[in-house]
Amino acid sequence: MKKKLLITFCTLFLLFFLISNLTIFNMYFPHSYPYRYCAAKCDFEDLELGKGHDPLGQVQANFEAYKLSTGKNDAVLYRRFERKWWQIWNWIDFATHPRWDYPYAERDEDT
Repeated sequence: MKKKLLITFCTLFLLFFLISNLTIFNMYFPHSYPYRYCAAKCDFEDLELGKGHDPLGQVQANFEAYKLSTGKNDAVLYRRFERKWWQIWNWIDFATHPRWDYPYAERDEDT
């Protein structure tokens, strides 16, 4: 009886994990990912509007344009959102998406 219950629980957990990591499923949960560069004034901010809606490439293109227009070629873009490891449906995204490669800054002073 215990073995059957354990197998059922593991199967349901695995099924939930696999289904919740499908891109189609994740598109129904809106996300907004803020990015910022601060050097005294916090003069660059941008948002990635979420999975499947506004690609990270647009944020990077906007930042590159900002660096060219201001001459701040050594500027570093920071993500302003942390990983929430308890959100198991985002684990595959944490491991594969380039948005998580940007350094994290909790406060403007950290940038």
